Amino acid sequence: MPDLSPVLGSTEAEAARLDEDLADLVHPAVGVWMLSENLDFPLHDHDPDELLPVAEIRQARQPTASVETNLKNAQANNLTIARAARIIARSRSQTAWWARQSSWRI
Repeated sequence: MPDLSPVLGSTEAEAARLDEDLADLVHPAVGVWMLSENLDFPLHDHDPDELLPVAEIRQARQPTASVETNLKNAQANNLTIARAARIIARSRSQTAWWARQSSWRI
């Protein structure tokens, strides 16, 4: 279920810093686990600094529509496993992890 998690600060810069601090609380291994679960593909043995292995994931199984959208976004943005893991862990949701990259401004 989608959610909204506002991060408030006295300035936009402070809110962005607080949001990064919050994301830093998630252990990288947890992010990789969440990403693996979302993609239904084991990423634990891959170097987190390599690009997300989009072709390998597609070859392993037929991705669902939402996973395919995420794979296309990962490919278009040259996301590493670590960066994609951080995005999904930060979203605290395993549905549309790139949709939340945009900052909400209140």
